Amino acid sequence: SNAVTVDDLVEGIAFSITHDSENPNIVYLKSLMPSSYQVCWQHPQGRSQEREVTLQMPFEGKYEVTFGVQTRGGIVYGNPATFTIDSFCADFVN
Repeated sequence: SNAVTVDDLVEGIAFSITHDSENPNIVYLKSLMPSSYQVCWQHPQGRSQEREVTLQMPFEGKYEVTFGVQTRGGIVYGNPATFTIDSFCADFVN
């Protein structure tokens, strides 16, 4: 069967979290699942259903991202993945 389980939804296989090379306070979330899957992100700035999300993170700290996909039985979420912001970026504070 092609049912998706929690164990399938791991960073590096189902999705990626990458920091911008120029500004590490910009973080890119990207689904690596086939485009037929509707995805759902829970991230520090809310929820998104786009396949690719750009986060602008002003403050240093450790943050969690949870990635999920819609299945016949509802949304299946993976375990939270973490990323770290090492410095303050004043550009992203209004």
